[in-house]
Amino acid sequence: DGTVSMINAAISGGGIDDIAFDPFSGILYGGNTGAEFFSIALSDGTVTMINADTETQIAALAFDPFSGILYGGNQVGRFFSINPADGIVTMIEADTGFGIESMAFNPVTGILYGGNTTSRFFTIDPSDGNITLINLSTDTGMAALAFEPVPEPSSLAMMLSLVSIGAGAVVIRRRRAKQLAA
Repeated sequence: DGTVSMINAAISGGGIDDIAFDPFSGILYGGNTGAEFFSIALSDGTVTMINADTETQIAALAFDPFSGILYGGNQVGRFFSINPADGIVTMIEADTGFGIESMAFNPVTGILYGGNTTSRFFTIDPSDGNITLINLSTDTGMAALAFEPVPEPSSLAMMLSLVSIGAGAVVIRRRRAKQLAA
């Protein structure tokens, strides 16, 4: 119904510029342009500072769904990885040529997409930070990106099994109806 529930009204420091959920550990991480990196408790929104000075602004965060590596970017075009345990930043590209204000991995293809508020939409090569423009002007800024989650193979297999059972029941019901009609 669109109702918003506040779970933590007070975030100290520079606020939250982006968040990323680690699919392997189940931990939510956040960062800000004040160069702070922290975890956020999903139950009550409590922020636990991991690194109060990463030495670079954090405007965008994204976990690689295959490797589990956490990547970050910022408005001045830096692209980097972040160690979630200590918040240490490892620079991959100091100047990509474009500000990176949003990032998200496609969970099927593993392609990292990025965007910024100057209306650019692009892919980012995580190995070297190389950016390939998809659209120079989207007519609207991209302050956030997200992909629809893909069901786990076991969930998908169960869903297909249920569909098969349901289809089988329909076939049996039709056969019985034909037999009774004859």
